[in-house]
Amino acid sequence: MTTCQPIGLKVHATLDVAFAVAALAAPWVLGYADLRAATLYTVAVALLGFGLNLITDYPAGVLKILPFKWHRVVEWFSPPPFIIVPWVFFADARAMPWLLSAIGIAIVLNASLTRPVQTRPA
Repeated sequence: MTTCQPIGLKVHATLDVAFAVAALAAPWVLGYADLRAATLYTVAVALLGFGLNLITDYPAGVLKILPFKWHRVVEWFSPPPFIIVPWVFFADARAMPWLLSAIGIAIVLNASLTRPVQTRPA
């Protein structure tokens, strides 16, 4: 059975950074920066995303500590903070729950559609 995994590591890394930048800019762009808790939560999520990218062994990584396969595991299991938390605690934060839900779904799709890393022979 053939699976559809059309995204390479460079595209995956670019999308990861784009999602983090979108989350970081969102409170000001979408107009909820006056809501302190929602803004802090969004900025924290964005900074965690940048941190994950920084330590991953892939094109956007600088420290290259975390193997990409574990980066993907984090991405597959990280959507609840993006999707559930905003709706439970910040439902009145204008577009914030919608944006973070979209980013959470996009993260899972990005992880799922990325071609597996080929291991090098020992």
